[in-house]
Amino acid sequence: MEQLAEQTANCDRNDPAASKFRLATDKLMNSVKRGFSPNRQIFKECLDMALVNVKNDINWLSQFVTVYTILYTDKIIRKDMDAALYFSGKAIESARLGIGKLDPSLAFRLLGNTLFGKGGILVRKSEWTEAAEVYQQAADAYKNCKDYLMQAEASG
Repeated sequence: MEQLAEQTANCDRNDPAASKFRLATDKLMNSVKRGFSPNRQIFKECLDMALVNVKNDINWLSQFVTVYTILYTDKIIRKDMDAALYFSGKAIESARLGIGKLDPSLAFRLLGNTLFGKGGILVRKSEWTEAAEVYQQAADAYKNCKDYLMQAEASG
C-alpha cells in the first residue's frame, strides 16, 4: 500500500486533475487500511478521472493499475480470492495496454507487478501450476524492463 501511496504522491502537484485523483485514491487507500470496504463511488470516481485524463496523457494508464491494485488488495484482506482475481485481471489488462505506449521501463514494471500480484492470489487459492505460469510471465516482464532483482524474485 505504501508503494501505491508513493505512486499517487508523485503525480504532478501543479495539475488539478492529478491533485483531485490523488485525493480520491488517498480516500480509497485509507478505507482499505482501516478495514472498511472501499466505497464504490470513490473507486468509480478514480476510474472515471483516469479515463478522462488518459485521453490527453497516456501515463494515466498507470493510475488504472493503481486503482485495481488497491481493489484486489482489499479483496485479499477480506479473503475473497475470486474477487481479488477479477481485480488483478483488470490491473493486468490495464498494464498490458501500456506496452508499446509507455516507456518500456514503466510498462513492463507495471505488468510485472500486476502479474506478481495475481501469482500471489493463485498461491492463496492453492492453484500452484497456474501460479507458477503467472510468476514466469512476471519474471519475463521484469526482464524486459531490466529489473533483475524482481525477475529473480518472480522466478524464485
